Amino acid sequence: MRTPTRVISALFAFTCLASSPALAGGDGDHPRRGLTIGGEFENWDFSDKNLAGAVFIGANFEGATFADSELPGVTIVESRFNDTDFSDVDMPGSRLTGVTFSRALLDGANFSAARIERVNFSSADLSDADFTGAEMVFVTFIGSDLDSTLFANARLRQVNFLRASLTDTNFRGAELRRANFSEVHGADVNFRNADLTGSSFERADLTDVDFTGANLAGTNFSAARVEDAIGLTKENLSGACGDDTTELNGGLQLPVCGGDGQNGLSPAQEYNYVLRFRGDADAETVMELQALENARIEVLSQIGQALEIHAEDLDREAIREATSEAVREIARAERELRAMQRERAAERAETERERVQMLREAEQDRRELDREQREAAREAAIEARQLQREIERTRNTARFEFRVAPPDTPHPPEPQN
Repeated sequence: MRTPTRVISALFAFTCLASSPALAGGDGDHPRRGLTIGGEFENWDFSDKNLAGAVFIGANFEGATFADSELPGVTIVESRFNDTDFSDVDMPGSRLTGVTFSRALLDGANFSAARIERVNFSSADLSDADFTGAEMVFVTFIGSDLDSTLFANARLRQVNFLRASLTDTNFRGAELRRANFSEVHGADVNFRNADLTGSSFERADLTDVDFTGANLAGTNFSAARVEDAIGLTKENLSGACGDDTTELNGGLQLPVCGGDGQNGLSPAQEYNYVLRFRGDADAETVMELQALENARIEVLSQIGQALEIHAEDLDREAIREATSEAVREIARAERELRAMQRERAAERAETERERVQMLREAEQDRRELDREQREAAREAAIEARQLQREIERTRNTARFEFRVAPPDTPHPPEPQN
């Protein structure tokens, strides 16, 4: 879908103008801009290349491969890498903003010390990837494979791990405030010394989890099953909540969420689009809608920061007007997305009707063929019986003629005198 990319591109340009000192950093802090790449590169082969310090802007690399390439310090802005092969790519210190990696292969990729904002890794293979020390804001890992992935000492804010696979995943020392771990599954997960304040583990299914030293204040374990966990103490569970279906080590009890007003709103409810559309067929639409919601939040927060930091230098009325236009553009994009969703549903319904009609026609053809075969079999049986009767008549006629006209027998010679 190109509409969200167009909208978010406009928002990115606007927010950079509004708060560029906070986003751009110093000259020495910015990666080298020796190569700038933009445009359409579907199914291209960039494998085993050195693209250090390159800048990717508004590019589409769907179906391309970057396997085993070197991309340290790259900057990627508003680009698409759906279904792309990034296996074993080296990207330390990279900056990613408004990028999608849906269904991409990123196993073994190195994102250590990267800055990642509004990036969609949904349904991607990130097994054995390295995000050590990375900073992430509004990042989505819906349904991703995060087995043996390293997030040690990473800073993750408003990050969504809904339905992700977490086996041998390491979050040691990570900041995971208000992260969404709803419906995750896995084993041997390391949250040692992690900050999980206000996070959600609703309907999670995890075993052999290390929560030693973790801050679980305000964490929601409703309907979660967490077995063989270590480090769960009264201190780090202070303020955590659950429900009557929560299973923590088979016996730990938590107050009911919302029971005393302290935990009345689940952090997972902020991901309302994801939880509202739960069908597999709507997964891509969910991701796009959530990206728009994240963009809305980001625009408003950055505008607020810009007003506070640059109050004397900025025209507040112009900023409010630009903000209103950005939000209106997001609303238009949401309406377009929903219209596309309705069109897709109509197309699926029409395809289903055509399939049913084809099945009916095939069944009618089969029945007609069976009827013709039965009719042919009856005709063949009638012909066979007629032939048999004809053969019997011929045999009977031959026997009758033999009895009526037997062959002449010679007379004995008359005696001679």
